[in-house]
Amino acid sequence: MNSLKAPLRAASVFGLIVLLLPLALGQGSAQGYGQGGSMGGVGGGMGGGIGGGGFGQADRAADEADTRSKKVDQPGGFWETKSAILTPGDRVEFKFKLGAGTTLLCGVETEAFDAALQLLDESGKEIAKNDDRAEGEQAPFLAYTATKPETITVKVLSFRSVAGGKFLLNSLTCPTIDVSSGTGVGKATLDPSRPLLLRIETKKDRYYDFTQLEGFRTDINPRNRTMIFVNGVIGPSGLAGVDAEMVREAVGGRTLFSKIDGAIYLQVINPGVDSIQWTVHEIAPQTLSKEGEVKVSMSDKRLQVFEFPVEKKEIVRTKFSGNPAFQFVWEYPKSGQERFSEEGFSISTVRTVFRPMVGNEREVIQLFHAPGTVRLYLRSYAMTPIESKITNTQKLPAWEEGKSISSDLAIGESNIYTIKSTRSELMRFALQAKGFAPQMDIFTLNGDRVNSMNNRGNLRIADDLYYPTADTFLVRVSCIGSGGSGSYTLNRSTLTGPEYKLSTLVNAVIDEKRFGLFEVELEAGKWYEFLHDTTGKPGIQVDLLDGEGNFLRSTDIQFDKMNRRFFRANITGKHRLWIRGPYGTYPFKIVPYVAPGLTDK
Repeated sequence: MNSLKAPLRAASVFGLIVLLLPLALGQGSAQGYGQGGSMGGVGGGMGGGIGGGGFGQADRAADEADTRSKKVDQPGGFWETKSAILTPGDRVEFKFKLGAGTTLLCGVETEAFDAALQLLDESGKEIAKNDDRAEGEQAPFLAYTATKPETITVKVLSFRSVAGGKFLLNSLTCPTIDVSSGTGVGKATLDPSRPLLLRIETKKDRYYDFTQLEGFRTDINPRNRTMIFVNGVIGPSGLAGVDAEMVREAVGGRTLFSKIDGAIYLQVINPGVDSIQWTVHEIAPQTLSKEGEVKVSMSDKRLQVFEFPVEKKEIVRTKFSGNPAFQFVWEYPKSGQERFSEEGFSISTVRTVFRPMVGNEREVIQLFHAPGTVRLYLRSYAMTPIESKITNTQKLPAWEEGKSISSDLAIGESNIYTIKSTRSELMRFALQAKGFAPQMDIFTLNGDRVNSMNNRGNLRIADDLYYPTADTFLVRVSCIGSGGSGSYTLNRSTLTGPEYKLSTLVNAVIDEKRFGLFEVELEAGKWYEFLHDTTGKPGIQVDLLDGEGNFLRSTDIQFDKMNRRFFRANITGKHRLWIRGPYGTYPFKIVPYVAPGLTDK
């Protein structure tokens, strides 16, 4: 009998029953200063070229909780820092000369007072203002793009004018190209001392897929193109990942995901070109049902995004069919770390993935360990339009009580079943294979593998499991090493015992096939006494369980060689008597017990 991969085996089982454990397991604004808009800070690098990557988890920017402290306006690099002291009730002004198409980014750092920023044009008219860049982040930040040559005044003042002190103003001016959906060309400066910004107006929860982003020199050879890489995402909040981010999906392309309605700035380094050409497509995610199919038409190497919500312990089986000339990647509610990986399945903190065919990522069964939205990115690498299909289902074949399952197994294949237990169930199961050495693994819906069994000898796996709680599990049937094929039969049944009549002396036999199980009728509120002669016998464990699987509490008293256990029934009906110990014969009887009173003789 195989031992569990769960934390422990119940000592009271004495090696006879495998214990399948519980198998569980903003700050408000004032004086006209609004909270900063939502625009992303520095994001991730770009993905590879078209056709790169494959199945995997998309890696977005770090968790928002971590990125809120990552301001893009940090001293050093291209950013210029000026230090000054603000007198309470006063303001400090800075002048910036901007050319047409130049963007000014500025932020304040101070621990002395609650800072605010104000931008004024040459006539003294207010252009923009901010005191909190984001909820919970008081440092102000502003982004402004000039449409004509002008001198801008930046005012630093104290919120409510009640304090002052030392502060730093971090600023950056960059030439900017306005980018829109479709194909376009913009003029770029050759100044390597300043990064170049691409400004794009976005909509919330939309993707902007750059299938082309190239630079060239008009004075040398316009046909000689250089790929442009995005190395930052900047906006009014100046915080990384809060308002927009690059999706580093492994199916090629450079894709921006916007969390706001408004302008997003992509920071690029000019590789020495005077023109930049782009092709960008605005993409709205499509809803993918967890039970059904959708036909997908792909062309022009455009990205398509599908999404569906999941809950913890939810199962979804996904299969791709049709023209296979596309690549895809999954993105999950949060980043996960791999806990265990084996041929045919892998377990991480986010999900457990089963592959019905080893090496085939186009049909997977995913068991999710965290709630949220799952996204699927697809991109064709074919030169002509293709048609494919995505099929989702949450239905897996059930391995039911008293029903036999017969199936075949191909080389590299595995089959997944669901199995439901009742509380305190004793389950007997058997797998008989023909033509291959069977392997059986049992998983909880938390992604824990609690049992693993195999047999190279007679190709039969059989065992008896105890389930403390009612729950659902996944059972994986495969071949050891995934190298064999053949057929198999599955059978399972609940272990029960013969009916016991009260006050009758009976021998309980415990061996490979008998487990000291009996069924007995008890009445609610009454006491019962279990009698057992321990002469020359090893210790045994005795339990009574009601029809709902609850263990009855007992009191144990030893009189010389006679062991007496007292139980009180809580409900009327059939109860299960479970006697456990080493192989042997154990005479016992159960009698109604009436406690003596003070007046009894």
